[in-house]
Amino acid sequence: MIKIKTNKLGTVISAAIAALNPRANYAADTIVGIQRWSGADLKGKAKKYSDSYAVQRSKAGAALTKAGGRVVAINNGLRVTAVQVGVDDYGNVIFDTLEGLAVQASAARAKLI
Repeated sequence: MIKIKTNKLGTVISAAIAALNPRANYAADTIVGIQRWSGADLKGKAKKYSDSYAVQRSKAGAALTKAGGRVVAINNGLRVTAVQVGVDDYGNVIFDTLEGLAVQASAARAKLI
């Protein structure tokens, strides 16, 4: 079971999945964190057809952005679905992710808090 930390994150994920083709299971799985945004978890036959999976990840990213979310890199570059929930006193952006809250001190990467 995936725990959604805020109602905002849940709303964004639901809207993004609703915007996808109902048969786009891989794209939906990518948004909810079952599949990796990088495609690194593709194996066997799926790896052979990685270009078509990349198209699905691209569509998932577009749907997520349109719904108000984004993909952020946390912990050694792992990219996850996120929604901005605020800014701290130092101007760092705070995201809610399926992994927990993350703060982005630089443009490159966010850290879980």
